[in-house]
Amino acid sequence: MRLSSWAAKINLSETLAITDKASVTSVPGTAFGSDSHIRLSYATSMKNIEEGIKRIKDDISQLE
Repeated sequence: MRLSSWAAKINLSETLAITDKASVTSVPGTAFGSDSHIRLSYATSMKNIEEGIKRIKDDISQLE
């Protein structure tokens, strides 16, 4: 499942809860004009980015 299609199916508080549980910082897309997206920081190493995406993916798969 694409992250953007997943984000469109759940509300803001659920999105923030998942990224918080995964220890990934996110900003609601509404702050950037899109309420169907979240914004993730990538100001870190590629290794950390890959780990963060894996954590989010694992949490999303528990919802399906």
